[in-house]
Amino acid sequence: MWGYIRGMTGVVLMSSFIQAHILLYNTESSQSLERFDCVYYLKNGEMIPYCRQLGETYSRFNNYADHCFNQGKLVSFQELLERDISPSDILKWSSTIEIVDQYASFYHESNSNSSITSNIFVCNCSQRGTFGMMCEYELPFDSITFDESLRAKFDIRTHYYTITPTHIPSYTQEYSDILCYTTLECYTGALCLDWRDICNGEQQCMEGWDEENCDILEFNECEDDEYRCLNGMCIREEYWLDSDRDCMDHSDERTLGFRNDECSLEPARIECDDNFCMKGLFSCGDGQCATNGDRHIYQRTHVRTQGCESWREYSYMCELSAQYNLWTKPNGLCVSGSYNDLTYDKNGSNHSDNYEKCKYLIRCALSNGIEKHCPCNETNCSTVLINSSCMNTGKPYYYPYPSPIRNNVLIVIDENVYDWKNPKIILLLFGSVRCRGYLLESRNPLRLGTYEFTLKVENILCTVGNFQNASQKNYTSNHKFSATCWNTSRTFSNQTYAFYDACPEAGHCFSQYRIDDKHTDCTYGQDEKRMLPQEEELCAPLRKHRFRCLAQHLTCMSIRDISLEQASCLNKCDTIMDERTLDIFKLDRRKNELDHRVKSTAYDATEYALMWTCRLNFNHYCDSFWDLKMGLDEQENVCQAWSCLPKQYRCKTGQCIDLSWVCDSEWDCSDASDEEGLLLNDNWSNHNSQLVGLEERKLLCKSLYSEKPSFTGICDTRKEYPCYRASVSDPLDIATNRPCINLTQIGDGIIDCYGALDEKNTIRGCNDDMLGFSFKVEETSCFEYVQVCDSKYQLNQIHPDPVMCLNIHNQSRCSENNDVVCRNGTCVKSGRCDNKKDCYPHGEDEYWCYRRFQISTGSYYRDLKRANRKNNMDPFNILSYPFASMKTRKTNHSLARKWNVTEQVSVLYAYTCNRGMSVITSLRNESATILSCLCPPAYYGNRCQYFSDRITVIVHLESITLPPVYANDTILVLVTFRFLDVQDTVLDHQIFYVNPVLEQMYYIKHRFYLLYSRSTKYLDHKRQRYWNRTNIIEQHPYSVHFVLYSLVTGNESVPVELGLFHYPIYFDFLPAFRLTAILKFPFWYGNSSLDPCANAFCPLNSICKPIMNHDSPSFYCSCESGFTGKNCTQFKDECISYCAMGSICKSGHRGLTQLVDHPLCICSYGRFGPRCNLRNSACHSNPCGFNGTCHLTHDRTGKTPFKCSCTKAFFGEYCEHEKIAVRIEIRGQEIAQVQASIIQFYDFIFPRMDLSIQHQKVARGLPSIVRYDHDRTVVPEMGILKIYDKTWNVQYFVLYVQTNASTINLVTTPKHCPFTAISIPPMGKPFIR
Repeated sequence: MWGYIRGMTGVVLMSSFIQAHILLYNTESSQSLERFDCVYYLKNGEMIPYCRQLGETYSRFNNYADHCFNQGKLVSFQELLERDISPSDILKWSSTIEIVDQYASFYHESNSNSSITSNIFVCNCSQRGTFGMMCEYELPFDSITFDESLRAKFDIRTHYYTITPTHIPSYTQEYSDILCYTTLECYTGALCLDWRDICNGEQQCMEGWDEENCDILEFNECEDDEYRCLNGMCIREEYWLDSDRDCMDHSDERTLGFRNDECSLEPARIECDDNFCMKGLFSCGDGQCATNGDRHIYQRTHVRTQGCESWREYSYMCELSAQYNLWTKPNGLCVSGSYNDLTYDKNGSNHSDNYEKCKYLIRCALSNGIEKHCPCNETNCSTVLINSSCMNTGKPYYYPYPSPIRNNVLIVIDENVYDWKNPKIILLLFGSVRCRGYLLESRNPLRLGTYEFTLKVENILCTVGNFQNASQKNYTSNHKFSATCWNTSRTFSNQTYAFYDACPEAGHCFSQYRIDDKHTDCTYGQDEKRMLPQEEELCAPLRKHRFRCLAQHLTCMSIRDISLEQASCLNKCDTIMDERTLDIFKLDRRKNELDHRVKSTAYDATEYALMWTCRLNFNHYCDSFWDLKMGLDEQENVCQAWSCLPKQYRCKTGQCIDLSWVCDSEWDCSDASDEEGLLLNDNWSNHNSQLVGLEERKLLCKSLYSEKPSFTGICDTRKEYPCYRASVSDPLDIATNRPCINLTQIGDGIIDCYGALDEKNTIRGCNDDMLGFSFKVEETSCFEYVQVCDSKYQLNQIHPDPVMCLNIHNQSRCSENNDVVCRNGTCVKSGRCDNKKDCYPHGEDEYWCYRRFQISTGSYYRDLKRANRKNNMDPFNILSYPFASMKTRKTNHSLARKWNVTEQVSVLYAYTCNRGMSVITSLRNESATILSCLCPPAYYGNRCQYFSDRITVIVHLESITLPPVYANDTILVLVTFRFLDVQDTVLDHQIFYVNPVLEQMYYIKHRFYLLYSRSTKYLDHKRQRYWNRTNIIEQHPYSVHFVLYSLVTGNESVPVELGLFHYPIYFDFLPAFRLTAILKFPFWYGNSSLDPCANAFCPLNSICKPIMNHDSPSFYCSCESGFTGKNCTQFKDECISYCAMGSICKSGHRGLTQLVDHPLCICSYGRFGPRCNLRNSACHSNPCGFNGTCHLTHDRTGKTPFKCSCTKAFFGEYCEHEKIAVRIEIRGQEIAQVQASIIQFYDFIFPRMDLSIQHQKVARGLPSIVRYDHDRTVVPEMGILKIYDKTWNVQYFVLYVQTNASTINLVTTPKHCPFTAISIPPMGKPFIR
């Protein structure tokens, strides 16, 4: 089948056609097509079809080529036969797999009764990058292969997203679309639904339609052999911590970041296209996630990151951007630069209504007049607004309307603003919110602060209820949550809902497994502040998979959240693995380590027991952040003996900080010696005197602190710090209690300032971290910065502090968050903490200001620095030992391929089809071409602009359970997605193969999609079923079947059907659902006494086969080849000639989404193609040589038609490489004194500098020679010798330290390490046979 050349040296070379040809699938004629013309893309084991998916049925009647485009050559089957051109040669022509399959039948059966006629034609697509039945498709970017073209597409997008991040990526907005989920029809405001909006806990649809039935998932329970994802879905327990993200919310693995930026910049894959963003994040529509701060693009106080590559957060409100001058196009996308909006005439209006004209002028002001007809810009629009009678009208200007943020949130532009660079934008609630027991309906617009969105606006509104008489509770509405949170309901596994009412005032219901999980669900965070006694532990059913800090601190954290920088455990043990970037090749060690850490916390996790597992990163001592309880790692008596890196600033306390943090208006040193305290330095320490730029920093401090805005004229800022005094009867009496302390009193452990401002880096705050700008009234009462002076929190009995909040919100005319009332009674609008002295003479408006607090994201004291500290670490310089040179691996560097097209054309190709692939398509009977889109399964539409309804399957066959008779056979698994109504209908299908020989050591996961039909009948059914809760609970018409067939290796005999695995789909109301399965043959399989078919009856034309995953042995009747129907009474005549001999013909099994008009053929071993006429002969040339065995694969891309299993001494794709050896001859130790020894090989884990063990050997005594054969390109970086004497005392020795070495061959005297035991956990005594 595939041409390969093997040289005498044993190196296998692929012929050029493998790299150049393109195979097109699903091209046969049909009355009803939902997916057709598919090209497969192979990535990390996922076989992803890119197909034409228009979202509606499509008819095709031409099955063969009658002419060729793009200079293709038309050749008849007869001519090919006469020229003895084989089917494997035709595969190189980039035609369709269906035509080549038919030619294979004609070629091999030319002397028999072939049903294929000789006058069929095929096109030879010889022009670069062309393919198709008539060579009608052409790849963009001058690419040769589909992979190359797909990679070029995302290289271009990466370039415009990352290389020029400050440049407005207008190409995204010019050629792409806003991705939408359309199956659920509801009112969402301006922005359409993302499928991730369904059951995400946030109500995007009016009346919360998108949260209908979501309790069924929220309270779902998993089986004992399953892992429960945070969102309630279940995966197999074996998939937990296996380095693959199998939960859609990624909660089964450690996650090093939450944004998933790579998802928007890489070709489609299940991990990204099914990614469900963490709670509180905004979905960009392509798997990438953005912060809520980035979502609210109009915020001036929030420092934006790069945001979404798709720019979804800007949709329909581009003019509100705080960063760019933009205009919203009619389709909701943004445009920069001069733009002609055709919806407006030359006068800038599309309505005679002056109100609309005023809104247009406001858009001009916000966008700095970039629309062509704008009569003004941000500097002069106020004058034009006055002249147009648009100001002081008393009418609020809603723009955009409807709002893209939520269906029930209005965005109001204050027209009485004269500074359009900093417009006043107000958010109002007007609509309905679904609450527990009632629907909250607005009477009047209710004003919201942006911070509410970080706490979930629904919670706030349902909590305050009929706040300010602005809304009413509708108890009779059908659109409400259960008042009792369905506490009498049962799950599909017949268990009661796991519910604990942690916050009865909250508007929604959540599982008890969310309590103490590190994510706030209650309005005021009660669910994360509970310290429940052990007998009331709510996480017990999930304990083996959830992390518990201590027996006294019963957290319920998933492994995903252990990676977060902000510690939740009192002992900081949840941050221990922060910087371990272990790659997939280390997964077994990683799984064992993390699995042990999590499970060990389920039992005796006292602080003593966790002493070894919670060792602190060396780099985190004395770095100014609390990593140990009570900040023990930052104590001055410890840090004074610490050494800082050459480029770090050393505090007077001994702490080490980045030089750029000095004089940045935020205390990083606990004694403020990097800020105000720096001015006390007359002479630098020896370390700091070497820092370049420190003197400039000191000048900056002098400028910052020469005159503090608060208490001017009272304190001497050269040596004093201004603050209200602590431990006095009346701190506000500044005449009696002078509001100043000496700078040397900062950080001395004694509270001198009211609210402990002088000790904010030394005493414990609200979350067992340093106090920062939190406010601690007493030991049991602590409030975050945002809560203390906000009147909304009075609803929770949190009253503004009389000292800290004296000047804030105590008059109705000064009611805004940033308004201030001075001590003399003067109101200063927006004067609070603006770094300007507005209250005279003492400047109290600038007192207690945390300027780095981001109100839009809820980030707290020094969080950004903590999050970025690992990026600021200097790399370690690993010294080699011994010092003799080693052979090192050479690294090849290649230049990126240039796009051989103009920039304008290349971006057109890169962005037009969104997540799909653009192909240039020749129009039949025309000379013109158009761009067509090949969509991955998760998307459909002529531009791949819509989300598909789908089931994602992750599955593997446990080969060890195979009966011995099939142990060497290839197992074909036919997967069908079925709908059972009046008849059993297949909606979609997939086929994958298992080679037990190749999976003896490690199983292979198979990942793929099964799609719901978008035909009118099935789309209507899915929509109607969404509103029928009883039907969802009691009826389960959708299911997935796995039917196994045995293919005898090397034999083209008819496949043998082995049995069926049946999985009902309970959550079909969701847009996307994850099914994971491990196919295991039951213990009774093959036992005649337990065989369910022994006494079973099946009708004629069928055969009894076992169902292998039911609780008790059961069976089904499988129709024989060609037969179909409920009792296998119908025979499909097409099966007589359609499928090749030796195959099985299954009518109706292709599915409604594929070629339903034609049967599905189950091919015998070595055969492939839709009719099984093609032969895979890749192993005939013995490409694996004498060092391995060749095994056929079923790669639909055609790139890897075989795989080699190598003998023990060889490795490589073709077994062409001999394993590299580590050989060490040990000298210098008295063997008689050594009872036992362990030789261990490690890799370094940067930047943490942990050791990751790669291999170890145990020996009696001390071996004179150690040898380690491995299949890595470089050797492990460190060799350690552990020796045990007769009393089992252990000593450590270094054998070698070498990075990037390809071989180790040395004679060495090991170097003793007397203090190693504190850094390498004890392993116990070695076990010696």
